[in-house]
Amino acid sequence: MAVRRPLLLSLLALVASLVPMPPAPAAAPPQPPAVGTCKNYDWPDIDKYSESSPAVGCDGPHTARVSAVGRVPRGTTYRSLAALEAVPRWVGRACLAGEEQLLGGSAWQRELTAYTTLWFVPTRAEWHAGARWFRCDTVLRGSSSLLPMPTTAAPLLETAPSAAVHRCLGRRVAVWFSCSEPHTYWARTTFVIPRRAAGDRDAIMRAAARQCARDGAVRYTWPSASMIRAGLRLGVCYVPA
Repeated sequence: MAVRRPLLLSLLALVASLVPMPPAPAAAPPQPPAVGTCKNYDWPDIDKYSESSPAVGCDGPHTARVSAVGRVPRGTTYRSLAALEAVPRWVGRACLAGEEQLLGGSAWQRELTAYTTLWFVPTRAEWHAGARWFRCDTVLRGSSSLLPMPTTAAPLLETAPSAAVHRCLGRRVAVWFSCSEPHTYWARTTFVIPRRAAGDRDAIMRAAARQCARDGAVRYTWPSASMIRAGLRLGVCYVPA
């Protein structure tokens, strides 16, 4: 038996080498930052499709907080995402819901602030690795930079109320920002945009003039047509500062 043992072992090794090895498990696709993650980027990043800065502690300086994460609809291509000129409804609704959870307060209270929400998709490399998510980041808007976010826990409008987050306008009426910076107009109240008025500037202006007149408002702003269709149907009335 001792003479045949090496032969037996060699046969077992041969059989084992002929059995196909199971395939290595596929790598998990890159995951998005979790809701509540804080980031520290600035103005040049807000127009990018993707944003990949490292997470930072929310108890220290930061300019953005992830307020929602969603999944890109099946069949969407990376090229089609890059070609978008308006916020898709599925992004708008997710970002509005996430912003509500992060900020708290009523819809009109949120619209009177300088908070706004951006959205990003994976990088091209992450997309090719299987990532199919999008994320919404809520930021505090200055006239030409992102301002520091509060370090308190959500809801921010209840835990960190401050005049510094109120919305104002400069002479360039289309651009609103925090009243902590020099400004010309101050957000006084909101007006309701008619349900079918998305993209109809004249209809929105009539609604603004009718609803804001009692407050002496002289300037108005309102969301993009895509965000109105996503459910954000409040514009803002401004009075001289």
